[in-house]
Amino acid sequence: ARARKCRGNLQSLLFGGLASISAQRVLVQVTQEETGLPISGAFLSLFREDGTLIRQALTNSQGRFLFRAGVAGSFMVRAEMIGRESREEPGLLLGLGETKDLRLQLSVNPIPLEGIRVEAEERCRLLPEEASAISMVWEEARKALTIQEWTGQEQLYRFQVVDYERDMDADARRVERETHHVTTGVSGNPIRSLPAKELMEKGYIQRLDGGGWEYWGPDATVLLSDEFLDTHCFHLRSDPDNPEALGLAFEPYQVTERPDIQGTLWLDRETAALLFLEYDYTWAEYPEARGVARGRVEFEELPDGAWIVRRWWIRMPHLSQDRTRVRAGQPSAFVSGIRESGARVAQISTLDWQRIDQVESGSLEGVVWDSTAYGPLEGAEVYLSGTSHSTVTDVEGRFLMEDVPQGVFPAAFTHPRLDALGLFAKSVEVEITPDGVSDAFLGVPALESIILERCPMEERERGPAFLTGTVRDRSSGEAIPDATVNLRWQEFVDWDLKESRRVREMRLEIPTDGNGRYTACGLPTGVLVIVQASYLELQSTTVPIRIPKDPQAGYVDRVSTTVSVQVPLHRYPVLDLEIHLSKGPMPLSNPQ
Repeated sequence: ARARKCRGNLQSLLFGGLASISAQRVLVQVTQEETGLPISGAFLSLFREDGTLIRQALTNSQGRFLFRAGVAGSFMVRAEMIGRESREEPGLLLGLGETKDLRLQLSVNPIPLEGIRVEAEERCRLLPEEASAISMVWEEARKALTIQEWTGQEQLYRFQVVDYERDMDADARRVERETHHVTTGVSGNPIRSLPAKELMEKGYIQRLDGGGWEYWGPDATVLLSDEFLDTHCFHLRSDPDNPEALGLAFEPYQVTERPDIQGTLWLDRETAALLFLEYDYTWAEYPEARGVARGRVEFEELPDGAWIVRRWWIRMPHLSQDRTRVRAGQPSAFVSGIRESGARVAQISTLDWQRIDQVESGSLEGVVWDSTAYGPLEGAEVYLSGTSHSTVTDVEGRFLMEDVPQGVFPAAFTHPRLDALGLFAKSVEVEITPDGVSDAFLGVPALESIILERCPMEERERGPAFLTGTVRDRSSGEAIPDATVNLRWQEFVDWDLKESRRVREMRLEIPTDGNGRYTACGLPTGVLVIVQASYLELQSTTVPIRIPKDPQAGYVDRVSTTVSVQVPLHRYPVLDLEIHLSKGPMPLSNPQ
């Protein structure tokens, strides 16, 4: 029995080895139809007669790839490239141990996406010509997604990936905290979603066992799945701000309580290359969070024809509850911040560590200037949105940010001075070039500009000063929206021709905005102004503020004062008062 077993194993090894040596093979070469030159980076697929996919690959520098088929029979080979019409060779017969050469030709002429016009959006109801255009655009997007999915499955590259998480304010304008780490190794896709069937059943937002929600975005496998294509309809979009791009928008056929996604795949009109995907979610637990959660995936083609996800992020709302808001007629839930999770591929190498692509780095230097103080702003945190790069200005307001990846980024800054003025720093677009130094000038706008923007003319004519600040909860430090700031002062007016005067009581009520900030315009100078904050039945103590004059110029001097007001109640509003007055060659009541 032992001898028969050994003889059987030997026969298996012998015949298995012969089968491997005499396997059916197809040597495919892809060339240009017009010139006959080889095409490297063409994407090849080998199918059985029944449509079963056997293998996929990219052609080498000679435009070739050798397929090995497992069995004899009839096969089909497809060659495709982004922006070109695909070619197929069906009915390719391979006998036992047979090798065949196959040449496929692709036209150099690009697919004319530039000529596609975007008409009125009929969504899921399409005319035949509209359906044809959508199919053409989808076919190009499908190619890139298919190659990107294959690239991840084959694990042919080593990626250096920078993952990050950042907490931002409710407007996603200011980064309040960020952590990141770098990993290097053989990897598939830097973004991996759940199976499409599970997403269709449970949704793209799923409740965690310990509380909270988990957000999922689509990867290439999901977008290419029958489950996704069968439940979403498509239409074309254009972007006036980016006329070179053509959008393939999608949305679910039916909006249900199951969290789904809607978004747009953006392609380059000239090359038909897939640029990026942007999407948002059709469902949120609270109405206040609708439209806040969203995501973005950016694609890139490598020099050898492979496609990868270069960077991605998902923004998720952080909800807080304040039951006292209900008494003011406001929802108890509100978006108090944004959590952004994302990653970017910083470097790509082959398995033998040969670097084939890297985000080249440069430097960014500049100055942050405080126009309200006519001087540099020390201690400002300058950052590049979408990256983990940040730095702090020195005593001269200067900053230097090194080893910044190549690209175009919005640069902005944060500083307590902005909080005191209730401002968000406007971002400045900067372009980082390899081995270069880019410049950026950031700053706090002048007080005159702030007043002109916030205060109407009729209010500026009443008085030259303005008061701005935040009403906060003393116990938690959180800002209080929908609070009221009351201001009162006495004004002397003429009584009769003998110039005897009387006193008139003046009052202002200023509501706080969604961030708990307020601005009172047209205040007088040289008189005592009484300020008090209230929220529902709670009130702060009164704060006397006397806004001084500049006796030399006759205009109001610049003053900055902070006063904390406390009340011995369960909820303690704190009124941060900052007085900002203008000094210049003209009165604010007569701007030019």
